[in-house]
Amino acid sequence: MRFLLLFLLTQCCHSKPQDLSGYLLEFRRVTENPKYVDIPLQRNVDSATVCLRHFSDDIIYDVTLFSMATPALPEAMTLSRTANGDYAFYHNGSGIPVLFRNLPGKLSTPNSICVTWDSANGLVQMWLNEGRSPVKRSRKGPGSLSGSHTRPPRVTLGKVRLDYDKDVFGIVGRLPGEIKDVHMWDYVLHACEIKKYMAEKKAAEPFTPGNVINWKSMEYTASDNVLLLKDEYECPLQCSLVENGVSS
Repeated sequence: MRFLLLFLLTQCCHSKPQDLSGYLLEFRRVTENPKYVDIPLQRNVDSATVCLRHFSDDIIYDVTLFSMATPALPEAMTLSRTANGDYAFYHNGSGIPVLFRNLPGKLSTPNSICVTWDSANGLVQMWLNEGRSPVKRSRKGPGSLSGSHTRPPRVTLGKVRLDYDKDVFGIVGRLPGEIKDVHMWDYVLHACEIKKYMAEKKAAEPFTPGNVINWKSMEYTASDNVLLLKDEYECPLQCSLVENGVSS
């Protein structure tokens, strides 16, 4: 049984990097308490690329996938999926999203998503599964995602953090579902690397792991209603080919 392989994380803090390859984070549905994973960053960032895979069939509420807080700006950056299946990117606490519509999202399988933001010119682009958006314009601003040497940004999965120092979260934007393969870079990732990430195990070469967040070397804290599960749906390439009716 899949759930025999779960680990219950009761305010669990992993101070040493953990390789989460082959695992996913399950954000439980039936709970009134905040569900979140907190990732303290080891460096400041200027421009940014964030990639992750998520799976949620909730079509009633907006869901928060990724948010970043700095000491000066708790809502420095947020990535969310709206109830109608669009995606929204918020930056610099403006409350005005850059919206991405009509991308090839799915409810029945996990979605692979990447978003890039260039601080020099404010250009934002989103990639979802096999599709991508046109480049859109947002606010410019080098340093707007940065903290200080002793207080770098904090990333939260599953909720919007409203206070850098305290576990205070937004009421809306709860995430019921799964997140895995989270990576972050402090620069705009090249399109070829993003395509490798999207192709996952089918890519001829592996993508370059994140230099800010790396799923294969994760330090994080999780609330007691987030589960770390073995990803039993992750199959070797040969297995995937057989499932799709292709054999050698």
